[in-house]
Amino acid sequence: IMMVAFGILMVLVTLVGFRETISVRNTSALHPIIIAANFARFLKNPTFVAYTICSTLSALGVFTFLNASAPVMIEVLGVSPTEYGLWAATSMLGFMAGGLVSGRYVRRIGLDRMIFLGGILVAGAGSALLVAALTDTISTGVIVTLFAIYFFGHASLQPQTIAGALTPFPDAAGTAASLSGFVMVAGGALLSILLGATGDGTALPMAIATAFSGVGALLSYLFMVRPAQRRA
Repeated sequence: IMMVAFGILMVLVTLVGFRETISVRNTSALHPIIIAANFARFLKNPTFVAYTICSTLSALGVFTFLNASAPVMIEVLGVSPTEYGLWAATSMLGFMAGGLVSGRYVRRIGLDRMIFLGGILVAGAGSALLVAALTDTISTGVIVTLFAIYFFGHASLQPQTIAGALTPFPDAAGTAASLSGFVMVAGGALLSILLGATGDGTALPMAIATAFSGVGALLSYLFMVRPAQRRA
């Protein structure tokens, strides 16, 4: 019911609150051959690929929380479903705060510096969660706090990586955004399957996935995004 309600609300907001900005419509833009050609063009661009990989890796930590936090907190740590809902909502405050802060300060410090700072946060939070799982110091408070930090970092990073991925293609930004989003969601789907297959009744698979996501996002920025920028 909630999914249907939010879906309807999203459609209404889109119809009422947004207007098409393009002045001359390209009637061939949605032709399958044109879309395929654009996708091929995007995937050959190092800047698009680097930013998309960075964004996707960071987003995998969010998918990890959505898939694994409930089993860990309810079945392993023993919180009730109602308590879990409250804890999950609390951690999402980090997402909201990160979005507000990044939107306010990205023009001052720059897009790529904001990505770097977000990468440090997601890598640090993911690594700390893995240490907690390995040392058996995991708790509800630890999970919620570290994911709130992770979400803050991700919300600081993701809008900037998407903007960076679209920058080389002002003539096809919408198509580029669709491919970038598809890669991110496809990665989340594969991660969901992997988490389901490796669940062992502990917090370790969740922690490993979160650390991989956060550290991977930071490394992809350092060793893929930055070199791509220098070549551009």
